Amino acid sequence: MLTIAAALVAATTGCAMIRQQTADAWSVTYQVATDAPAGTALTDVSVRGAERRGDAPTAHRYPQVTTTALSAGTAGSRWQQKAIVLTGDRARVAVTPPPEATATCRVLLDGKRAIAERQGQPGRPVTCSVTAPPFPG
Repeated sequence: MLTIAAALVAATTGCAMIRQQTADAWSVTYQVATDAPAGTALTDVSVRGAERRGDAPTAHRYPQVTTTALSAGTAGSRWQQKAIVLTGDRARVAVTPPPEATATCRVLLDGKRAIAERQGQPGRPVTCSVTAPPFPG
């Protein structure tokens, strides 16, 4: 029985690894914009995805991240991170801004096309979660 169970685990793991290597995958940019200045601490940050093609998708959690300035002359700041997400898998980012700040999260495909966007309330967590779409065509 143990040998059969081990073989099933190996087969399942092998299939998952093949899918991670060969399935269609998006380069996803998780972006969080805030109305607070650069250097603002965002807390309870989590993103889902793989760091590199072929890696297993995981939930990455950060107790705190720091925002950077938007383009010159623009108020507010942002934080962003890239991940690899297979088509059909969940793309997810969650973050909590400081009490006086409002955060807006976005999930971008290839750094350009927004497939999810949500604006939170001041000091309240905001989450963007969406299934990565199939490739066009």
